Amino acid sequence: MALQKALTTSQGVELAEAYVRVLKMNGDKEQLEVHVGVYASAAARNARKQPVERRTYLEVPTPEDGPVLQKIYDWLKANEPLFDGAIDV
Repeated sequence: MALQKALTTSQGVELAEAYVRVLKMNGDKEQLEVHVGVYASAAARNARKQPVERRTYLEVPTPEDGPVLQKIYDWLKANEPLFDGAIDV
């Protein structure tokens, strides 16, 4: 499970098919700290390349029920402009 979309990293690198994957999350029943890795593509991730960028999102609401990881990706798409228009892959 991950997100995919064209995006530009904070260093100005344009990625036509960026692959964004949750690397780590921790928190409590109120909120989570979510760490994501931005890869050049799904192929780069599958080849075990390092992320071209890492981002941390603080104060992500902890989902009350259901698949936690899917709900985190849904929250990122709905609340972080960088992931607007991203697709689930």
